Amino acid sequence: MKHSILLVVPRPEKKDGWVRQQWESLPSTFAKLANKYTTLEVIGEHVLMIQLNATLEPLVQILSEIGELDYRYAIFDEEIQWLGGLNKP
Repeated sequence: MKHSILLVVPRPEKKDGWVRQQWESLPSTFAKLANKYTTLEVIGEHVLMIQLNATLEPLVQILSEIGELDYRYAIFDEEIQWLGGLNKP
């Protein structure tokens, strides 16, 4: 089984309409889902890290919330090793 998925929902090209409203509401939707599922981590307003444990329920829930929005994802076989950055006291 794979370890995790990094999911990114890019800004839609349409300037208005239902799709744009749905995209703008994603940060609050992602925050609610992250509170419900401990396997989700909000990385940015439109970016989620999904740990794939025994259930795919969080992934299914997220994809249903995304609806017609375009998304990109990367699948990781092993635990991610974050590199770079400065340690600030």
